[in-house]
Amino acid sequence: IRPLGEMQTVLSEVERTGDYSRKVDYQSSDELGQTAAAFNNMMSTLQSALSNTNAVMNAVAHGDFSTRVKIDAHGDLNRLKESVNSSVDKLEFALQDVMRIAQAMANGDLSQKITQEYPVVFGQAKNGVNSTVDALNKMKQPGQGVLWNADLGARISLGHLVVFGGGQAWMATEPKPD
Repeated sequence: IRPLGEMQTVLSEVERTGDYSRKVDYQSSDELGQTAAAFNNMMSTLQSALSNTNAVMNAVAHGDFSTRVKIDAHGDLNRLKESVNSSVDKLEFALQDVMRIAQAMANGDLSQKITQEYPVVFGQAKNGVNSTVDALNKMKQPGQGVLWNADLGARISLGHLVVFGGGQAWMATEPKPD
């Protein structure tokens, strides 16, 4: 009865605290010992999966998309692993697309657009970026390569954006248009 009581106590503690590092301290070759060993292995697997997943999500929260969940998992834990890794992949790809377009615009190249299909918020970001490129192309003055938007008071030329505010602006090469 001691091993079952200990196992019940540990299970209750895990349920109450969420601490998957808890183990049953019972070793025997009988059925109770085998049950305790299986319980301890399950707890170790859960703890490893949660720890690894938390590490990946913490890296993502800090802008590092190079880490993936790398555990040997089965069933629900494997589905969790695959979902987390797929989510990080999609987030990384979408951000790379946005960064690619932003860099192209900074270099004065308004021919680039995001062509990859993305769902929901990523799709909205794609549409917003592509609409921005379209709007900038519409503002382009023929033959000058300089964009002026009088409503915004902004100048975009070779990746430089100067915003005029309060009637003042600092520009090294060109005056503000009238």
